[in-house]
Amino acid sequence: MVLKTLKDFYKLPLKKYVNNNIVTVNAEDSVQKTIEVMHKNNVGFIIVLYDKDRYGILSERDIIKEYAMELYDFYEKPVGEIMTITPVTVEHNDSIGKAFELMDKNSIRHLPVIKKNELVGIISIRDLAHALVEAFPH
Repeated sequence: MVLKTLKDFYKLPLKKYVNNNIVTVNAEDSVQKTIEVMHKNNVGFIIVLYDKDRYGILSERDIIKEYAMELYDFYEKPVGEIMTITPVTVEHNDSIGKAFELMDKNSIRHLPVIKKNELVGIISIRDLAHALVEAFPH
C-alpha cells in the first residue's frame, strides 16, 4: 500500500506490523542463558515471564547497563533482577503513530503489544521502519 502523506501513515493500524513470534525466558533464568536465547533468535529484546500471567521486558541496553555496573557473578544473575517489571505497552488496535509516540516519549525501541490485557506480540522500531519503507517506496 502506497500512501501520500506521513500523516496517513501514522494513522495506519499497528496490528498489521506486529511480530507475533514472542521470544521468552523465565525470570529465574540466568543472564547467560537469556543472552544465548536472544542470540539464537536474533532479537535485541526478550519477554521475561514471572508469576502467573505477568511479564517484563529485557533489552540489550538493560544487559549492557547492568554489565557495566556489576561484573561479579553477572552471567549467573537471574534476569528477573534486571528486567523492566512494568513495561510500556501498546494496544493491538492502536495506530503506528501511537507506537512511535510511546517509543519517543519513553526512549525505548520495543513495545509489547496487548489485546484485552493479553500479550499478543511485539513491535520494534525496526518493524516500524519496515512499515515506513513499505508505505513510501522509492
